[in-house]
Amino acid sequence: MPILIGYAGDFEYGPHQPHCFTGNPDKDSLVGLFDVNQRILPKAAGWMEKSAPKGADTSSWKY
Repeated sequence: MPILIGYAGDFEYGPHQPHCFTGNPDKDSLVGLFDVNQRILPKAAGWMEKSAPKGADTSSWKY
């Protein structure tokens, strides 16, 4: 069983935000669902590049 040390993620919350809060306080939650991928995927790709093993191909999947 792996042991997790630390936490490298983000946790966003806002006052009076509903359970399905998408992390964009400037937009209604329903509207925020439509752009969640545009906001989250660049962060995910950045983490994959940062944490990739040395010598890993980190360019062929970006287009």
